[in-house]
Amino acid sequence: MALSKGAGRWQSIFAGVSLVLAVSAYGLAAALPDPEHPLRIGRNGWTGYEPLSVAEEAGALDRRRVAVIDLPATTDVLRALRDGVLDGAALTLDEALTAEAAGVDLVIVAVVDVSMGGDVVMARADLQSLVGARVAFEGKALGAYMVGRFLEERGLALTDVLLVEAPVDRHQHLLQTGEVDAAVTFEPYGTALAREGYVQVFSSWEIPGEIVDVLAVRADASATHAEAVEHLKGAWELGRSGIVSRDAEVLGGIAARQGLAASDVADALDLLEFPSSSESDAMLSENSPLREVAQNLWDWLVLRDVAAPGPLPDIFAPAKGE
Repeated sequence: MALSKGAGRWQSIFAGVSLVLAVSAYGLAAALPDPEHPLRIGRNGWTGYEPLSVAEEAGALDRRRVAVIDLPATTDVLRALRDGVLDGAALTLDEALTAEAAGVDLVIVAVVDVSMGGDVVMARADLQSLVGARVAFEGKALGAYMVGRFLEERGLALTDVLLVEAPVDRHQHLLQTGEVDAAVTFEPYGTALAREGYVQVFSSWEIPGEIVDVLAVRADASATHAEAVEHLKGAWELGRSGIVSRDAEVLGGIAARQGLAASDVADALDLLEFPSSSESDAMLSENSPLREVAQNLWDWLVLRDVAAPGPLPDIFAPAKGE
């Protein structure tokens, strides 16, 4: 990718992330399972994470071994992960790299989906020019990466727009009230905004293979909960199989959870690729092209001061400290 440094602007943007993360993970802790028992996995409402819900509904996920914790936004997930409230999470690859660089010792245990249009930038239909537009993004790695790549693909600089940091579940309100002109979002929010007349001006389809979701587990938890990690991967594979087969009952359950019509769910799933367990293992292998994707992501994060300079974090190793 052709990259150009954005005059240090990302540094000032990300200085405010700690305020966004102030949603108390500690308040959640009392409601969570005993940390000595289930493996606690966090996630947001991204459609790509639905295999876990499918597995839960099928009774394939033993909650005594794995507890899935739903949180409103990835900023909340990252805070809880950093503070040890979670043992692992479903994250984008760049989010996992950023968390690792910030001191959360992670290991990727599975590649779970590749976004081929599921991440989008939605804008007002009457927006005439992106220059001077107010663009909402969530103060986390993927939000920053998507808006940065969007501007690069359109030949624009960070200084050409006004970036408004806000949790993804606030973007619809900000658009409706006219506080922003566009927003970086993902499914099911993208479909909901399209229903209201907002138009897609960019998607991960234009940057194929760059937005990858993974299951990442704290290195210590991957050792102490090794059996639970394998159970989690097996449950994910079962849920994935139900989704890729387009089972009508499975799609109906997703539609109910996501607040979408069944046809919208099918369309949203068409924007994702769900690797099988064997494909995931291959993607995590030493010579996989995913390593180059990770290096490109890391270079981008460093150039924009989202991450401190240094080598690509060793997040692909099967176990840390060996």
